[in-house]
Amino acid sequence: MENSEFNQDKFQTLRTLFAEIAEMQNQLNEKYKTKVELENELVQRKRIEDESRVVKASLEEQLANSNAEKERVKEELEREIQERKRIEEEFRTVKASLEEQLAKRESEMELITNNLKNERQTMREALDSLQQKFNTLYKL
Repeated sequence: MENSEFNQDKFQTLRTLFAEIAEMQNQLNEKYKTKVELENELVQRKRIEDESRVVKASLEEQLANSNAEKERVKEELEREIQERKRIEEEFRTVKASLEEQLAKRESEMELITNNLKNERQTMREALDSLQQKFNTLYKL
């Protein structure tokens, strides 16, 4: 009987061991599945990181190009502003010169007009005087 109890104990121990091995196998399978899932997730994250780096590099390049374009446009606008200021100053100078010339011409024209009026008056007076002398000579 001892032998039978001993065999039953061995059988029970073996059953327990097989059950523990089966449980360990299940845990190992679960851990393997988890490992595969984590590896897949890691691959996906690396792919996303690579894509992110590419996108970041592209955006940085676009930003640099945009900043360079803004700087170029700014410099061009500054040149145009300076050119416009130079032209406006030249315009003011020419306008002032023309206004001065116009004022001088108006003054000259006024002087000539006054001289012509005076000469006309003098000629009228001379003509009137000649007319009177003529009339006086022929009345006699």
